[in-house]
Amino acid sequence: MKVRIHYPFHPLYGLEFELLKNSSNEAGTALISAPDSFCRQIPTWMLDEQAASLHLTIDPSVEIRALLSAAVLLEAALNIEL
Repeated sequence: MKVRIHYPFHPLYGLEFELLKNSSNEAGTALISAPDSFCRQIPTWMLDEQAASLHLTIDPSVEIRALLSAAVLLEAALNIEL
């Protein structure tokens, strides 16, 4: 099966590769037949066409829910109360 890297910031963006293995783990990684000088295991979301819509902006914004989720993760990882 052929897959294309749709994530615009990946060095192999737009190129097609043979999918060697699609991981079923939580991380969601795929093993592709990339050239030896590149990492052959990439996140599966980079193969999704929606990844092509990601772009940089001058005025970044972050939803408050995302910030609160990050705070919970940090609190748990650092074992502190924020």
